[in-house]
Parts: sequence; structure tokens; C-alpha cells
Amino acid sequence: HGCGHPLMSVVFFITFTLVVSFCLLNLFTAVILEGFEEAQQGDEEEAVLLAIETWTKYDPDLRQMLPLRDALMFVEHAYRLTSGGKSSEVTYALQKFSPSQPFSQIPLGYARMLGVKVTVDMQVHLIDAVQAVVRRAVGGGASASRDLLDDIASSSVAKSLQTLEARVKQRESLGDTVSLDQHVAATQIQHRFKE
Repeated sequence: HGCGHPLMSVVFFITFTLVVSFCLLNLFTAVILEGFEEAQQGDEEEAVLLAIETWTKYDPDLRQMLPLRDALMFVEHAYRLTSGGKSSEVTYALQKFSPSQPFSQIPLGYARMLGVKVTVDMQVHLIDAVQAVVRRAVGGGASASRDLLDDIASSSVAKSLQTLEARVKQRESLGDTVSLDQHVAATQIQHRFKE
């Protein structure tokens, strides 16, 4: 005969078919996931570039600091630009923003999501505001947006962001900052005790 045992040919054929199918399925999945990752990274970089471009409208003197209300309006404006013009309920709440009670109109979940640090004199730095835009537009936590900014700083976009590195030291010299969600939570607790 010279062809071997007929049962061995069936086992070989089934094994070969399964292995090749598994390899093709893995290849197909890898291509889809790589395309998804590239699209997401492109969205993140676009959000950062758009945020920096939008920042100049809110900070024409390029001080890289904005009052809290302006910084939150900046985040919402940049978010609307990246999301195709959709307004949110937060935008309407910010229009009622009161300097005497700056945190009473801000939802706590929103403040926590943004992760913005506020200085003692109620200022927000450019880096925190841009990270908030990325968190708002793309999603992800604080480490995700920090990693994104680090990746962008090492890419071709680095020229437009080099001034950020120089200003980080200036930001550190501003003194203590407190996160926005801590301010909002404290204000809400104070209102509850007053009731």
C-alpha cells in the first residue's frame, strides 16, 4: 500500500485543518484589534491637538492658567468640538456658575471624571485642562491621559508641546493644588449640613 494507515490520514487532516483555522482566526483578530488601537490613538492625539488649539482662545496671553470657570468651559468647548457638537447637561450647569459658590453647580461624578487640580486662587493649569479634555472625549482614567500625553510628547507632535515641559516646573512652584472633586464634595457636604 505505502499510504499508511487510513485512520492516521483522517487524524492528520483534522489536526491540520484545526491548526490552520486557529492561526487564521488569530491573524484576523490581530488585524482588527490593531486597526481599532490605531483609530483610538488617532482620536486621542486629535483631541489633544484640538484642545491645545482651543486653549489659545481662552488664554490669549498664554499664561497657561485659567480661572476655574473658564477652564471648565474650555473642557466642555473642546469636548463639543471632538464629539461633533453635542452639548451636555454640564454645559448648561456651568452657565449658572457662581463665583461666590463655585462648586455648587458641578456634579461630583463629573468633577471626579475630569480629575482637574485647582490652585488656592482657583486657577487650573493647561496640562490638567488638556488631560480633562482627553478624559472627557476619549474616556479612561488619569493614568490613561498621562500616558497619552507622554506618548505624544515623544512623537512628531512634540514640537507643539515642548512648551509644556518648560511650564511643568512653573506649575510645581504654584504651591498646593486640590482636586476639583474634593472641592465639590466638600461643598455638597457643607450644603447638606446647612439643611
